[in-house]
Amino acid sequence: MERPSWKEFARDIGVVLVIIFILWALTSAAKAQGKASYIATWPDGSTVTITQEPCSLKSSWFAKWKRAIYFWRGEKIEACWAASGKVVWTLDAAGELGQIPVTAFMPLQKS
Repeated sequence: MERPSWKEFARDIGVVLVIIFILWALTSAAKAQGKASYIATWPDGSTVTITQEPCSLKSSWFAKWKRAIYFWRGEKIEACWAASGKVVWTLDAAGELGQIPVTAFMPLQKS
């Protein structure tokens, strides 16, 4: 049995490294997609951004809700959100309940 040459060995290592890099890139992209944020914008410039982060309001009632951030008429408001069917429900610490159609949200473009 012949031993492989260094050229063959280097080629094989190169192929393995390319495969590892491709798998890493695909895994990273999948993780980034899972953490995507979405934004809805109103004509007056107000926005709500929904994220995959845990809700920032401290209550066990919000345990499964995710973080939402409103910029409403120049004011930043922390809120929580949950989706139900074709509606995204938001609730802030003051008890303001929002109902926004899922179709109003677009992926947030990271700059």
